[in-house]
Amino acid sequence: MRPNFLFVAAVLLIPAAGIHAEPNDSSAASQTPSAEEIHGLIVELDAASYESRRSAMQQLIQIGRGVPSTLAPAISQGERELVTRGVHILEVLATNDEPQLRDEARDALIGVVEQSESPTARAQA
Repeated sequence: MRPNFLFVAAVLLIPAAGIHAEPNDSSAASQTPSAEEIHGLIVELDAASYESRRSAMQQLIQIGRGVPSTLAPAISQGERELVTRGVHILEVLATNDEPQLRDEARDALIGVVEQSESPTARAQA
């Protein structure tokens, strides 16, 4: 098995009990960030500053909708810090009470694992 697959598989098997995304309040929902803003936060997951990485992670969890579909491709191509934080974000969102967000996050997690198992990904390892 590839090391990347083992890493992703191990992270996916970590129980997420007790970790839940806080629901957006109505004022936050009316100010949905653009795809560019979400992408900017995803880039910050790999920033040199710990505070920047932590803040970006929290903001992406708070945003919720739209994050999994934008985050999954970045995880597949990102460095270890982005991968670790990105998978954690998807795990948290996969435990959300909102069914649509929960399903979107779970589908993104499955896609990340499938991507890591692809022949192209194995050849790059």
